[in-house]
Amino acid sequence: MAETVAEQNGMLGAALAAARPVAVEGDQLTVAFPSDAAFVKKKADAGRELIQGALRGLTGRAPVLAFE
Repeated sequence: MAETVAEQNGMLGAALAAARPVAVEGDQLTVAFPSDAAFVKKKADAGRELIQGALRGLTGRAPVLAFE
């Protein structure tokens, strides 16, 4: 997913490279960032729509995203 996002926004793609999916519950995908990555977590939050669009392109669905 990070590669797909990076095609449109390199900084956001790099931010996602530090993250890992940790849970899927219903329509929600929880993505965790390292504890020292508060800045990249904020970037991901700001780029939420782009990330959801990338997920829709890859999976056909756009889950609700939760970042931790």
